[in-house]
Amino acid sequence: MPFVSRDRISPTTALAITLGYFRLRMSEVILHIFKPWYIQDGMNLQAVFLAFLVCGVVLSAGCTQQEAPPMPTTSPTPTALLPDLSPVPTDTVPPEYSVHVTVSRNTYSFNPLVRVEFRGGRGMGLVSSVDAEVIRMDGSTGTARLEEPSIGEYMELLGTTGKDRVIVTATMMNGERYRIYDQVMEFRA
Repeated sequence: MPFVSRDRISPTTALAITLGYFRLRMSEVILHIFKPWYIQDGMNLQAVFLAFLVCGVVLSAGCTQQEAPPMPTTSPTPTALLPDLSPVPTDTVPPEYSVHVTVSRNTYSFNPLVRVEFRGGRGMGLVSSVDAEVIRMDGSTGTARLEEPSIGEYMELLGTTGKDRVIVTATMMNGERYRIYDQVMEFRA
C-alpha cells in the first residue's frame, strides 16, 4: 500500500481506505480457514460458502408449520328466562325525606314511553338524584336519572306494548337510597 500523507486526504477518504484494507485482510483470513477443506476434498470455496448459507437460512427460518385451529366447542344454548316483573314493597321513607313522583304511559304503540315526573315533597331539597329503571317483558332494561330535580322535571324511558315493571329510587344528599315506586304498568291502547 503506497504511503499517503494525512494532510492531503479527508477523514472520509482515510476511513474508506482503512475499511478497504480491512475487507481485503478478512477475505484472506476466510480463504485461509476454508482452504484445507476445499483443496483436500476437491470442493470449491463457493460450494462450501453456499452450504453454510443454506444451513443458516434453514436454522433462522425456524418452524414454518401453522398450528391447527382449535376445534370449536359446542355449549348448550341457554333457555330464555322471563324477567321477574313482580314488584316489591317500597321503602318506608322518614317524613322529612318524603318525595313523590308520577309515573304514566303514553298510548302510542309505535313509541311506548314510560314517563316519570318529579312532583316534589317535604324532602325535595335533600334529594341529590332520582333514578328510574324499566324492566321490559323481553328482559331488557332501561335507566334514566335526574340530578337534583326540580318540580315538574321528568324522564322518559322506552317501554313495550305489554307489561313493564317501573322502579323509582330517590338518593338523598347523605347517601341514603329509598325505593319510592315499584309497580308493573300495562300498556293500554
